[in-house]
Amino acid sequence: VAMRTNLAGDANPGNDRTSRITTISFDLLAESFESATFPPDGWVVYNNDGGTQQWQRSTTAPRTGLAHASCRWETSTLQNDDWLVTPQFALPSGGGQLKFWYRVSTVSTPTDQLVIRLSTTNNTIPAFTVVLDSFSLTNNTYMEKVISLNSYAGQNIHLAFVSRGLYAWTIYLDDIVVQGQVGVEEEMPTQVLATMLYAPKPNPVTNGMARISYSLAQPSRVKLSIYDASGRVVRTLVNAQMESGIYNLQWNGRDEQNQKVAEGIYFYTLETPSYTATKKMVFTR
Repeated sequence: VAMRTNLAGDANPGNDRTSRITTISFDLLAESFESATFPPDGWVVYNNDGGTQQWQRSTTAPRTGLAHASCRWETSTLQNDDWLVTPQFALPSGGGQLKFWYRVSTVSTPTDQLVIRLSTTNNTIPAFTVVLDSFSLTNNTYMEKVISLNSYAGQNIHLAFVSRGLYAWTIYLDDIVVQGQVGVEEEMPTQVLATMLYAPKPNPVTNGMARISYSLAQPSRVKLSIYDASGRVVRTLVNAQMESGIYNLQWNGRDEQNQKVAEGIYFYTLETPSYTATKKMVFTR
């Protein structure tokens, strides 16, 4: 937070200002392999070991939805070298992170190995010179992995998920998300006079991203949730103690399971101990 105050000898206190750097997170890529087309549009699969197995779509016990990605082991002597490569995306100046869920079919032979690689040039195998992470998979229930991409802020990148098991089992991946972050400096009044929930921008929401703003006159416990027309909670954006100020959030049209919501009418409600308000928005794609 940047602040300017009226110091002794300040000849022009009218030019004093308070501003906030608000970090906005948004999805650059989100893939849960629901489409019957595999690999998904813009993705690439490489069978670099020359064996009979490679990354494919599977409907065996996905984490969410109907499907996930899977890669089975080759043989007792042929090590997997199977690549699942994302489309290129531009990481904003604020950086971002990769989030995905993973498991193996069984833990009786814990030799499944997953390598996460990065390329800043193209999607061919030699271009993936950066290893972000490499680990053995020993869990047969889904676990989440989060990897920072901040070192590559402002660059165009591809990511690759590489199966490197030897005489192992099957690796499963689901709900792969790359989130970008930007910091927005916003002018604020020197004093917030009212706690208020504002109308969404834009409305109707036509670009898949709704901006939701609210102000707090004093520090408060805040809950901000989105509901569908039936009154079901779709997503809770805030549930925390917050300082006084003006806040701007972005909702990407996804529910708590990171699934895209249907087009239609949605409501969002701001609740504090002394204030409750609800606004309506129309979500289209």
